[in-house]
Amino acid sequence: MNASRIALICAVACLAVGGCSSDSMQQPLAGRYYQGDGLGYNLDLKLHENGTFTCDWTGCLGHYGKTTGTWISSNDQIDLTADTALGMFEDDPISDLIIANVGGERRLVFESDADLMGDADMLVAFSFGPYPD
Repeated sequence: MNASRIALICAVACLAVGGCSSDSMQQPLAGRYYQGDGLGYNLDLKLHENGTFTCDWTGCLGHYGKTTGTWISSNDQIDLTADTALGMFEDDPISDLIIANVGGERRLVFESDADLMGDADMLVAFSFGPYPD
């Protein structure tokens, strides 16, 4: 999927699920994000302020893998470049993310899941949100 098509999908999704001008979208991207409740796997993504990232993959049977690398953001996208990929990440590398707004909350969506952008419930289930406290 090319960048202009992804940008168009993002724009439509933002309008469909609550707009794109919330304060949460304007805050820095660095932080901790989480995906996985009810999916049979859990991904804990940390975007560090220095432009590096770590992502741990866990599940009911323990720790499945870890990947580290660098990230940059441009427009409504985060480009991830893995330096290491261990365990399950060796066969299923982490991919770039789209930045979306769902009900005023920033969500990070894998580009491969861009087709979920029009369905807010599915988007929440299959995207990274703020790490639960």
